[in-house]
Amino acid sequence: MKKLTLALIFLAGVYTQHAEAQTAGTGSDKGLDLSLMDKSVRPQDDFYNYVSGTWMKTAKIPSDKPTWGSFNKLAEDTDNNSMKILNSLLKDKFPEGSEGKKIQDLYASYMNLQKRNADGIKPIQGNLNKIDAIKNLKDLQNYLTSVTKEGENNFYGWGVYADLKDSKMNAVYLGDASLGLGRDYYQKENEKNTEAIAEYQKYVASMLTELGYKNADAAAKGIVDYEKSIAKTYLTNEQSRDNTLQYNPQTMAELTALVKNVNLPEYLKKVGVNTEKVIIGELGYYKNFDKLVSAQNLPVIKDYLKFHMINGSASYLSEKLGDMRFAFYGKYLRGQQEQRALNKRGFELINSTLGEAFGKLYVEKYFPAEAKAQMVELIDYLKKSFAVHINDLSWMSSATKGKALEKLNKFTVKVVYPDKWKDYSKLNILSENKGGNLYA
Repeated sequence: MKKLTLALIFLAGVYTQHAEAQTAGTGSDKGLDLSLMDKSVRPQDDFYNYVSGTWMKTAKIPSDKPTWGSFNKLAEDTDNNSMKILNSLLKDKFPEGSEGKKIQDLYASYMNLQKRNADGIKPIQGNLNKIDAIKNLKDLQNYLTSVTKEGENNFYGWGVYADLKDSKMNAVYLGDASLGLGRDYYQKENEKNTEAIAEYQKYVASMLTELGYKNADAAAKGIVDYEKSIAKTYLTNEQSRDNTLQYNPQTMAELTALVKNVNLPEYLKKVGVNTEKVIIGELGYYKNFDKLVSAQNLPVIKDYLKFHMINGSASYLSEKLGDMRFAFYGKYLRGQQEQRALNKRGFELINSTLGEAFGKLYVEKYFPAEAKAQMVELIDYLKKSFAVHINDLSWMSSATKGKALEKLNKFTVKVVYPDKWKDYSKLNILSENKGGNLYA
C-alpha cells in the first residue's frame, strides 16, 4: 500500500513540475522540463541533483513562504482557486445558521482589522481574569477543566485515537504541557539553540508587556525556565520515534497514584470522558507532574498560562499582536520574509474551521463527482494489477500470498473528498452585528 501511495504522490509531483515548466514558457505540454536538470552531475553519483539541480540553483522562495517546491506550488494554486470561490460567496445572501452564512461571518470578523485593533486583548480578557483568580491547585484544576473545550488546557489535554497495540479499538490519550518552542531547543545545548531561546525569551517579554506586566523581563525568564524544566521530562525527538516508549496505559487507580496534585480521573469525568484507562505518551512528564504543578509554582504557572493564552490567540487579535507573533515564529524561526496577504490568512481560518463546508463548494467547481469516479476506477485497476503481481510472485508462498491479498482488499480508497461531509449545524458563529468576534 505504501508503494501505491508513493507512486501517486510521485505522479502528482511530476505533473506539477511539468505545469511549472509550462508557466516558465517552455512551450512543452508533455514530459519533463529538461532545463531543470543538472547534467553536469552523474545520475549514479547524485540522482536528485541530476534531476533537479538547476531548479535548486535558480528557483526563488516567494517572500511570503518559508519553503518552496512542487507541492507548495500545488497548494498555492489551490488557494488561488479557493479565493475566487470565496470572493463570489461573499456576494451572495444566505439564511442564518447556514454554512454559507457561517463562512461569511467568520471571514468578516477576521478581515475587520479596525474592530480587532480596537478590541485588543478584550476577547481573551475573560480567561485572563479566570487565571488571575486562581489561588490554589483546586482552582487551577477547575480552570483547566473549564477551558478544555476551547483547547486551552496547557497541562493535560486529551484526545481519542486508535490504540497503538489494538488498531480495532480507540483509546483515550492524555496529552502533556505546552512549550513555546520545539523540545530540541530546550533539550540540546548548542549555540543555535541558545540564541533561539534568548530570542524567544525577548518575545515572551514583549507579549507580557502587552498584557500590562511591569516586570515582563523577569516574568519571561521565569516562564522560559519553567518550560525548560518541563522539557527535561520529555522524550527526545529520537526517543519519540520508538512507539513502545510512548505507549504507557494507566488505569484510573494508577493515574491517581501517579499524579496527586490534581484529580485527573475527576477531570476526565467532568469533560465527558468515560474510560477505564488512558494512554500516556510522556510518562516522564507525569512522573514529575507534582513537582512541576505545585502550590509553590502557582505564580509562574499563572504567568505561563497567560502567555500561552495571548500567544495562541495573537494571530486573531489585534494587527500589532499578530505582527509580533509573525516576527518571531514566521520571520526569525522559519525565515519567512513577510506574512501572507490578509485575505489568504482569512481563508486559512475558514479552511481550518469550516474546511469541509468550503470544500463542498471547491469540488463542485474544480472536481465534480464524475472526476472522482474516474480516479476511483483508476485506483481499482491499480489494485487489480497489484493482485496479479502478487499471484505471479514465484518466491512468495501461497499462505503469504493469501495474507498479502487480504491486506490489499482492506485498502480504503479516499479520493479528494469524503462520501459523507462533516456536519457544522452545531457550530455557532455570531456575526459582528450580534456581538460576535473571533472568540464568540
